[in-house]
Amino acid sequence: MELNRLSSLICLLVAISFAGCVSDRRLERMDAGAGRPPDSRADGGTIAKDMAVGPVPDAIQQQELLRGAESPDEIGGPDVAGDAVETIDSISDSLLDSGADFESGCVADCSGKECGDDGCGVSCGYCAPGESCHEGLCEAFCGDGACVGTEDCGNCPADCGECGPYCGDNELTVETGEECDDGNLLAGDGCDDQCIVEPQPADPGDIVITEIMTNPDAVVDSDGGWGEVYNATPGDIDINAWMLEDDGIDSHRLYVQGGLLVPAKSYFVLGISNDVGANGGVTVDHVYSQFNLANKDDEVILRSGGTVVDEVFYDEETFPDWAGRSLSLDPASMSVMENDLGENWCDGQDAFGDGDLGTPGIENPDCPA
Repeated sequence: MELNRLSSLICLLVAISFAGCVSDRRLERMDAGAGRPPDSRADGGTIAKDMAVGPVPDAIQQQELLRGAESPDEIGGPDVAGDAVETIDSISDSLLDSGADFESGCVADCSGKECGDDGCGVSCGYCAPGESCHEGLCEAFCGDGACVGTEDCGNCPADCGECGPYCGDNELTVETGEECDDGNLLAGDGCDDQCIVEPQPADPGDIVITEIMTNPDAVVDSDGGWGEVYNATPGDIDINAWMLEDDGIDSHRLYVQGGLLVPAKSYFVLGISNDVGANGGVTVDHVYSQFNLANKDDEVILRSGGTVVDEVFYDEETFPDWAGRSLSLDPASMSVMENDLGENWCDGQDAFGDGDLGTPGIENPDCPA
């Protein structure tokens, strides 16, 4: 219906726009019948001055029929052209805005839709993987027995069996790589948003490096290297997720499921092997990897997050350097400042295990004067 009216109105506009379609004699008859000169209007103006062409009765009748008028006498004279143009513009704009297909007569409609048919066989949009179009909206269907899109056990318990465990469900699932699960996805609370353990904060000097076996003699270096640390605080310290590293590329993340406690006022041994038959007879509390102790010059750095808790940079010039003997910190210098100085270290003095000298896991003897 809209298209038929549009066609008729277009014809009307064409009829009004071309003066060749108007009969001068018909104009004269109309003006004479109205009791005024052929070139005048009822308001004193002239048709020649105010309009390029005069009204065409047949076209006017057609317009009035389209508008539902009862007779051509209701027409407002020279304003007919303007009314017709406004009517055509209004209908045309409305049809174009609505997505009308002028060939098929289809009017597309995607208002309020993310997906689905526009009514003319064209899609209003496409859903992301894992979502389906439901009444014009992209949704993941909860309860359909499939884990799709953003569904998980938290937002769709009905499909939880299909989705399986997830980070933030407050259930530790080691098989999926979780180290922790505190029931949320917040970082900074000991368990991050990927369910990885975060290091507990510590201050410099809470843990002090006290002994280092850089060059074992009873066994090979690749089995017999170790280091000892001491908890100088009155409380236990969890060093889980701390980093053991040097000033180069060696780096090991200390991690054990459930925590890695260093008891208050106690010693703790980190070693490359916990096999007492291969490591020289050392009882190791935690085995490290991707970290090696050079014989002459190297660094031992213990870091919790962004805090360096302690570090020792040893060299052969200022530190002791004997094969088969540990670097042993004098008990009188048990601080992060004093253990930086080679003069506060001495060779290990007591034999252990397979015969090398040192005191792994217990207090060091005083260095000789």
